[in-house]
Parts: sequence; C-alpha cells; structure tokens
Amino acid sequence: QNLKGVKLLSKYAAGESVGGEFFDIFKTDNKVFFLMSETSSYLASSSILQIFSDYKEKGEVSSESEIRLLEEIKAEAQQINSNKKKALKISVFTGILDLSTHKFEGHMFGKFQILSSNQKKKY
Repeated sequence: QNLKGVKLLSKYAAGESVGGEFFDIFKTDNKVFFLMSETSSYLASSSILQIFSDYKEKGEVSSESEIRLLEEIKAEAQQINSNKKKALKISVFTGILDLSTHKFEGHMFGKFQILSSNQKKKY
C-alpha cells in the first residue's frame, strides 16, 4: 500500500508450519496501525484475528490502545495454552506509524524484521 509518502510491503513464508499467519493494517486520521502475528495454532490465529477486528471497530489508534490489544492477545494465548498439552508458540508485531512525522513506534515479540529503504537499516 502507498500511504502519504510511505510504501508498505509485507512478506512471510506461508505454509512452513502448522498454525497461522496474519497481517493487517488500518488507518485513522494521520496514523496507521500494523499487526502481524504468527502462531502454532489455528485457534490462536483465529482468536487474534477476532481481537484485531474488535480493535479496528473501536477506531482508536494510540500507544494505550496498542498496549490493551497486546494484553488481550496475551490473555487469549494464556487461555488457549492452559488447555493444550503442547505449548503454544506465538509471535506478535504491532506498531503505529504517524504519517505526519513518519515516526514509528511499536512492539515486537518474536522474529520479525523491519526494513527501511531510506535509512538502510534493519530493526
């Protein structure tokens, strides 16, 4: 997607393991919210999708709402994990991009890479 001077691309290796991957963004005013997840469970992936859909419906993009989303995902993962014999593997990346300043802040739990063509850096 192209958003006010920013081009977004995502890539993941689908089908490498059991579970599910999910990537979505949504924009409100001058902010874009990112969510990417990878899990070892279709149930967990589906739950994250539902949690994110509810988050999008509220339409609030802030550091506080991002933390609440992560706490909800954590609680859901713990609930799913309590009923499983094999430990759930989950990776989550969230972030907020301010389109007016191009400042990006977020959280990364797991193996993700952020590449910037402008600064030639990996994060």
